[in-house]
Formats: sequence, C-alpha cells, structure tokens
Amino acid sequence: MTVKVPLKETALNAERIARIGREVHAVCPEFDADNFVTSVMTDLPQLELSARIARTSEGLHARLPVTGPDALLILLRSLPPTPEAAGVTNDFGLHLYSPHSDYVSRYLRTAEHLDQALAALARMTGYFSAELPVLVRLAVRRPREARGEDSTEDTGQHVRLSAWLLPAAPLLSANGARLN
Repeated sequence: MTVKVPLKETALNAERIARIGREVHAVCPEFDADNFVTSVMTDLPQLELSARIARTSEGLHARLPVTGPDALLILLRSLPPTPEAAGVTNDFGLHLYSPHSDYVSRYLRTAEHLDQALAALARMTGYFSAELPVLVRLAVRRPREARGEDSTEDTGQHVRLSAWLLPAAPLLSANGARLN
C-alpha cells in the first residue's frame, strides 16, 4: 500500500528551504542561509502550503541584506540559468520557487517598482507559475491595458494566461475575492 504524501510536504520542506538558502547565498554571500533555514523551519511543518510559501517569502525578506529592487536582483540572480536547469519538468514549475514570486508580490507592490516587479514575475513564471501573484497582488493596481502592452502575445504561457486574466481583476475584487 502506497502512502500518499501531502503536496505541502513535497512542495516546501526542509530540503527545499535549504536549497533556496544555498541558491541565494551563492549570489549574495552576506545572506545567512543557515539562519534563514532555521527561522523558516521553526513552524513550517504545521503550516499549509500557502502559509509555507508566505513564511519562506517572509524569511527571505527578513534576512536579505537589502530591500526593494536590490533584493529583487538577488532573487533573480539566484535562479538557475533556465527552468530546465532548475529541474522543472512540467508546465506548472516547482513550488520551490513559489516564495520568489510571493516575495515580489508582497514587497515590491508600489507604483514605483511595478514595472520591475511585473518583469521579474514574467521571468520567474517559467520556474513556478506566477499567475496568482500577477493577478492578485500587482496587476490590479495598474492593468496592462492602461499601459498599452499586449502580453497575450508573450512566448511564456504563464505570462499569456496572466494577461488573459487581467481584465477579470476588477470583477474578482467586486465579488469579494481577496486581492491583497
């Protein structure tokens, strides 16, 4: 009889949190990967998947030596060169990288950083689907239509889906969906 392991336990676990720490430390030696892992793992086993993503993102924010666009550059540089090199073998990506897009949506939400944040999410979406952060956290603040962009022609399927969903953002908000 095969025991089914909950997704939350394979998506973000001690091994994957340590990998995030190593990848960030490799491009930012000031980042204390051991301290990051210890702090994130304190209550991670009790958390559901979305809370694990948030906890990891919060841990990155608390321990990165910089904030804003500088922190974003560290996270982008910490990604392997391609999704395939990261081990992505499906269209959805690896939950391992969900805290990266969550970080962007939580900590780069101002109008000043919106363009950088959306560009970063477009890049990150190959590693882990970032439609939700784009739709819920950033895109509702300044829809791409207002900027005259057409992301429906983008080569990344997750970017195209995000663009397709953007017009629904005001409707989701009006119907009580949590948008922040």
